[in-house]
Amino acid sequence: MIKGIHHTAISTGDIERALRFYKDLLGFEELFAFEWKVGSQSVDQIVGLKDSSSKVVMLKAGNACVELFQYATPEPKPGDPNRPVCDHGITHLCLQVEDIEAEYERLKAAGMPFHCAPQKAGKGLRATYGRDPDGNVVELLEVEDPDDKLSVAAEQERGVPIFTQERHMTQQTPDSKEPYVGKELGSVSFTVTEDVLSDYYDGLNLSRLQAAAVPSMIASGPDNAYFAQSSFSNHFGHLWMRQEWELFTPLTPGRTYTATAQITDIYPKRNRSVVRYEVELRADSGELALRTRHHQSYLLDQHDGQLTFRDPKAKQGARRFVVPEGEPFGPLERVISLEMCDRFFHGDANYHTNREESKKLGFGDVVIGGRMTMAYAAHILEERFGSAWWTSGRLDTKFTNPVWPNETVIARGVMTGPLREEPERTGAFVWLAKPDETVVLVANASARSIEEERKRDS
Repeated sequence: MIKGIHHTAISTGDIERALRFYKDLLGFEELFAFEWKVGSQSVDQIVGLKDSSSKVVMLKAGNACVELFQYATPEPKPGDPNRPVCDHGITHLCLQVEDIEAEYERLKAAGMPFHCAPQKAGKGLRATYGRDPDGNVVELLEVEDPDDKLSVAAEQERGVPIFTQERHMTQQTPDSKEPYVGKELGSVSFTVTEDVLSDYYDGLNLSRLQAAAVPSMIASGPDNAYFAQSSFSNHFGHLWMRQEWELFTPLTPGRTYTATAQITDIYPKRNRSVVRYEVELRADSGELALRTRHHQSYLLDQHDGQLTFRDPKAKQGARRFVVPEGEPFGPLERVISLEMCDRFFHGDANYHTNREESKKLGFGDVVIGGRMTMAYAAHILEERFGSAWWTSGRLDTKFTNPVWPNETVIARGVMTGPLREEPERTGAFVWLAKPDETVVLVANASARSIEEERKRDS
């Protein structure tokens, strides 16, 4: 009985380059790697080649795998990187995505070529084709209705076995103490006080913005206030994975806002389980100030010991993305001390401020909070976009490597121009890195253009 498609195999002339694309950029998990030498008769029989030898890496994302080969013998013929998809043979690999516009912009900014911007491809479908470094066609597909039978996610939600993947969300119910999809997290009150502002600026060693402007990332406070309600009971090895922000109106000093939140997804990512919850922050008038989607990751199968992190160079954590063309902005450079962490987090003892608390979660030292590193990225965006940022800013941040006390981080950005699908918005690509180019985070951002802001103000 055929149970489903297991993997697609790709022959490449540069397996390291292919790994940078599929593993580092697209986020596939490496399951295993091996190679065989000339003289393996059983392999020769399977692949139908004489005196074959190759390196192999098996990758996985969601419900299927991609297998990469770099043959040494027989000498391969290079493929046509622009081979038309109408030619006979395997035409493309399709990846189902959530928020195809954001994923398209992220990959385009990283240097992936596309045939076009995402297009309507049928009822409830949007798609586009791009190419990997060898010219193989990779389709991005968004299925707008999560319950559509075509959706991979729908199969997972219905409990259909997808190879060996497990979704922890299927084990939780509304009566469980653990998080579950749909869980309402209640409301949190947040006031923009002078103490909150002072701790933010002093903790980051930043100069204050113009008098009326409240830093957008100051709202990471109420966003992060839902940790206890949204987290698994096992906090060991907890790390931020991703943050998505939409800004609608500036916050005002002295004003009180109310946050509400709900868990919208729980999904596996490599060896971690990720809880995604959505937060909305509103003024007392009901006006929506901002919306965030927070992806927090957990190591559910480990409860003690010390975590080990691969050398960023070994896992290719140093910069492997392509900086897009455009006008650069920044840089902003800071050394983050424990004293800064203590001030930023208002003196609270947690694994972002206290070594003992950090060791309880398996870390060898204090982990600099993602709220702090993300704030530096947002700061240079606020300076670059000006008032448009507070009324229309969007930010999609992915965290790649931890930062430790007394390390230096440098925030840089590039303006990438009008978005193809929303030409009234201007895009930007931002990243934070250490002096040795180890990447701390990468982010795609956008806001309405100056011309669009002037139209709205007139």
